Amino acid sequence: MQNRNQQAPTLSEILNSLCEQSLNVNQRRESVRHPKSISVIVQPLNEDFLPDGEPFWVMSRDVSRNGMAFVNVLPTQHQYVRLRMLDYDASAVCRVCHCTAIGSDLPVYLTGVQFLEGEDHGEARADV
Repeated sequence: MQNRNQQAPTLSEILNSLCEQSLNVNQRRESVRHPKSISVIVQPLNEDFLPDGEPFWVMSRDVSRNGMAFVNVLPTQHQYVRLRMLDYDASAVCRVCHCTAIGSDLPVYLTGVQFLEGEDHGEARADV
């Protein structure tokens, strides 16, 4: 439980902490991916960044300072989503970059999202 006088960590601080805890693997990316399983509630958003449809629960596959990938049994149909990272009491509005079917026996979809910061529609933040 957080003390009321204590300021909640920013999403950037949480992501920096998560990424520092992982092994730094040499990848040809601006922001290195780190394997992490985080409980996430995904709220689909419309083009006006308002809730559009029912939220659903997923587990992340990996996280970086710029985005996250998660696996789900249904494809993500929206261009924007709000992710609420339950383990860290943080949320962020994200742009869906890709949603790809993986596996051959059961339909499973890998979705990659990019965190959007400093926009009118919802700055990435840690919730108080």
